[in-house]
Amino acid sequence: MNARLVRKQCVDQILRSQLATCRKSSPRWMAICLASVFLVGCATPNKPYWITWKKSAASPQKPADIQPSDFHPRLSVVEFDEQGDLWSKTQLEAARKQISSSPKPPLLVVYIHGWQNDAHPKNRDLRTFNDFLNQLESTKAINRKFTVNGVFIGWRGASFIKETDWTIIGWVLRQSSFWSRKAATDRMAGVPLTGALAKLSASARNASAGRGVTIFIGHSFGGRILERALGQSIVSQAAFSESGKIDLMADLTVLINPAAESLYGRMMRLTTASQKRPAIVSITSSNDSATSLAWPIGVGGASIFGGFRDYSLGRLKPESQRSYVLKTAGHDPRMHTHKIEKIATELPQTTEPFGYNLAKATNGTLLIRNGEGGQQPYRISRLDKTKDGRRVSWMVPDGPYWVMQVPPEVLDNHGGLPISRGIFSDQVIDLLAGIFAMAKASDIEKTPTVTLQENMQSGEPIEKSRLLPERMDTRNNQ
Repeated sequence: MNARLVRKQCVDQILRSQLATCRKSSPRWMAICLASVFLVGCATPNKPYWITWKKSAASPQKPADIQPSDFHPRLSVVEFDEQGDLWSKTQLEAARKQISSSPKPPLLVVYIHGWQNDAHPKNRDLRTFNDFLNQLESTKAINRKFTVNGVFIGWRGASFIKETDWTIIGWVLRQSSFWSRKAATDRMAGVPLTGALAKLSASARNASAGRGVTIFIGHSFGGRILERALGQSIVSQAAFSESGKIDLMADLTVLINPAAESLYGRMMRLTTASQKRPAIVSITSSNDSATSLAWPIGVGGASIFGGFRDYSLGRLKPESQRSYVLKTAGHDPRMHTHKIEKIATELPQTTEPFGYNLAKATNGTLLIRNGEGGQQPYRISRLDKTKDGRRVSWMVPDGPYWVMQVPPEVLDNHGGLPISRGIFSDQVIDLLAGIFAMAKASDIEKTPTVTLQENMQSGEPIEKSRLLPERMDTRNNQ
C-alpha cells in the first residue's frame, strides 16, 4: 500500500482516538490532545511540485491530468523549501531565460502566495494567478507594448498533507498551522528569496527586446515575506549610497491583505522620505477578519512576554511597541496614508475598465466593475490628517509606502470569493490597474528609487530636557 496513504490513515486514526478521549477526559488530557493536533499539523512532506528540465520551463510533477498546456505559456514556478532555500536553481534560471528572451519588453508579475497555499498544480491561488496573466495578455494596452511574464513563488504555506480534506480534522490541522507557517515566513524572507527576486527583476530590465516593467505582489503571509525581503534590500544599500537614493527591485510592489505586523511597515516608512510616486502599496479589505481578528489572537499570546518598550518620537506621547505587533498595517490607523471611496462623478462607461484605468487613472479616479455588468467610479486620495485622522493622536509620516483600506465590494474578506477568482477578481485587477497608473510604472525609463530620510527617527526616547522650549512652556502652563 502507498506509504503516504498508510501515514494518512494512521494520523486520522490517532487523531480520532485522541479527540474521542478528550471529550470524556480531564482538562489535562484535553491539553495533550490539542498539543498533538498542533504538532501533526506541522508534520507533512517537504517536497517540490514542479520539475524543470534543462533548457525548458517548469512542468507539474503531478497529478497526471494536469498538463503544461493548462497554464499560461510564460508562467514560471520557482519553489522554496521549508528552510527558505531554492528547491532547484534550474527553476530560477529557466524563468530568467524566458523573461529575458521576451519578444517585446517584458511585463513581469511575480506573485508570492499566502497561508494554506503552495505550488500544487491544482492550488486555487496558482490557478487564479494564471487567469490573471491571461487577462493581462488580452488587454490591448498591455499587449501592444509588453510581453506578459509571470512567476509564481511557491513556498510551504500549506502544511497539511491533503489540501482537499475539508473534514473537521482537516480544518483543525490547517488552522493550527498558523504559528509554524508564520515562523516559516521568517525563513522564507532570507538571502535565497531576496536574491531570486533581484535576479528576476534584472532579467526584465535587461531583456533583449528592451527594458521591462516588474511588479511584485504578495498576499497574506506572502505579503509579510515580500515586505521583509524588500526592507532588507533597501536598508542594505543605505550604507553605500552617497546620494541617499536607493534603487528598488520592482517598479511597483502591491501587498494584498498582508498578514504582517505594522511594526515592520513603520520601520520602512520612517526610513524613506516622502515622494509623489508610490513604491509599495498595501491594500486591506475593511472586512478582512483574518488580519483584523485572527492576527491579534494568533500573535497575542506569544507577545505577552516579549521585550517591548514605549516609543517617544519627538514631542509625542509614548506609544507601546507591542501595539504595532498586535495590528497589521491595514487595521492600524496610524499607518494609513490613502483612502478609496465611491464618487458621484460620471466617467465614460467602457467594455474594458482595466485598460481604461491603465491609461486614465493617473489622477486617482478610476472605474471598478460592480459585478452586475456596470462600473462604479472611485477615487484614491491622500488622507487629510487633520480631518480623516482626527481620532488618531499621531500617524506615521508619509513616504513611498502607501497603506489604505478598501471596501468589501472591491475586495471581500481575506482571500476574496472563490467564484470571482479570489484576490484576482475583476474588481481587484481594476484597482491594481489604477494603482499601476498612479505609480506611472509603464513610463519609468530608469530604475525607480526611494530617498532615505535625512534625520531618521526610529523611536529613541527623548529626555525632558531635550524637548523644545515651547513644549516645556506649554507643560508648565497646564
